[in-house]
Amino acid sequence: MHAADSASVAEDRTRHTRPADRDYDLIVIGGGAAGLAAAHAGAAARARTLLVSEGEIGGECTFTGCVPSKTLIAAAARGATFAEAIAAVRKAVAAIAATETAAVLERHGIEVTVMEAAPRLLPAADPAAAKVIGQVFAAEGITVHAGTGAEEIMPKRPRRPPPPR
Repeated sequence: MHAADSASVAEDRTRHTRPADRDYDLIVIGGGAAGLAAAHAGAAARARTLLVSEGEIGGECTFTGCVPSKTLIAAAARGATFAEAIAAVRKAVAAIAATETAAVLERHGIEVTVMEAAPRLLPAADPAAAKVIGQVFAAEGITVHAGTGAEEIMPKRPRRPPPPR
């Protein structure tokens, strides 16, 4: 780590001035590629950020999608054997995953919570409760942006017309 990087990490550890209660400016639901990017952007903007992930941080992209597939393609392009390709995949996944741990993220001002699998944020079995929760979110100025594989969880809002071309 370079001296400039060390100073940046030290600043990351101290820049949040709010008390360590459960009050967040940004709660990111999902620890995949998009969730990690959103959490880093929030922390960079000095928002008190919580990342909630189901399972390992990094998600599909790190463990079964983007990283392994691109590594296999690169291995094939250089004529690697199957054993060499698999070793390269394991090495690449481990290297990326090492940058996505809770400890690393917390050094950058992102608090992390890993939770059990939850099929929905709002209760599908109780539409009235879901509506009330949605109204509370709206009254508090909370918006929910759902990523890959998510169901509609907030009431639909009128869409803006597309910009003129």
